[in-house]
Amino acid sequence: MFQERNGPFYRPNITRYENDTVRVDLTPVSNATALELASTPAWRFPSPVERVADSGSVRSGHDLAGMALWKETSAIVAYDGGYARYAGHTGRGGMDSARVYPRVGLAAVGALCCYYAGRLVS
Repeated sequence: MFQERNGPFYRPNITRYENDTVRVDLTPVSNATALELASTPAWRFPSPVERVADSGSVRSGHDLAGMALWKETSAIVAYDGGYARYAGHTGRGGMDSARVYPRVGLAAVGALCCYYAGRLVS
């Protein structure tokens, strides 16, 4: 599939003749046809990718099968008359990150403040 700058898409056509010659020409195609030709059916990816293509987004507590492949290939996935493209993912950091230490430190300071405040009042 080819596209001129800001122009229509073209599909290459190859015609083979009996005298072992080949003719190659380009036929203009619509944007919808170009999208269909460039897309990959969802069934070629693991089912979680199909769920994402169906709903637009998915929440999960673990990495979904096929998402790394989808990201790596930059494929346009065709599913049920629609199309989806990998647009990234977001996640929450776990407790194993460096942000844990300031949290623990603040909790310890807060506990000490509560301890000393209780001793001062009584």
